[in-house]
Amino acid sequence: MTTTDTTPFIILTPKEAADRLRISAAMVYKLSQLGQLPSVRIGRRIGILESDLNKFVEVSRYPQPRALPNVR
Repeated sequence: MTTTDTTPFIILTPKEAADRLRISAAMVYKLSQLGQLPSVRIGRRIGILESDLNKFVEVSRYPQPRALPNVR
């Protein structure tokens, strides 16, 4: 018995991802090469899963939420 994942996914071009982040496409390529922004390779092109882009933004938020110190 095989199961299939029918969850739709959207693959963005580096330009589309860059537009959403308001950065250059070159920066998207750099983030991908550094392993900070996951990407998929299809032939010679790369794509960014929309879900990975959303996770990247959540992880990169500043300031990072921290526990409040227990000061009395």
